[in-house]
Amino acid sequence: MTLKNKLIIGIAISYIITVILFKIGTSPDFVSIKTRDKFFYLAVGFFITGGILIFFLIQVIYKEKSAISAKLLVEYRESIFSGNKIDALNKGRIYYSYIRGGNLSVYDEQAISNDLSTMKNLK
Repeated sequence: MTLKNKLIIGIAISYIITVILFKIGTSPDFVSIKTRDKFFYLAVGFFITGGILIFFLIQVIYKEKSAISAKLLVEYRESIFSGNKIDALNKGRIYYSYIRGGNLSVYDEQAISNDLSTMKNLK
């Protein structure tokens, strides 16, 4: 199932819940319930609907971030095997800074250095 399909399903479920809540809210049996209780039921329904939408949106964002991370890793590995150390250093820093949220650590620099030191052994 693609991310777009998951988002469409989440929106459809939210729409169905909203329609059901509207139908319940306008039914004669529901009209006899106190106004305070009506707001409670509607608020609960909207929180459930919002939770479903947020769940699906988080999945979409996470999958997109994972795809970008995988692409950067592939580019980094390809630059290592190409033998171009400057390109490998730059792409390694880009990759590690992306997965760390913009901050490179000493360990990341060490990992890049280790990868660069193995490059001369490849040829």
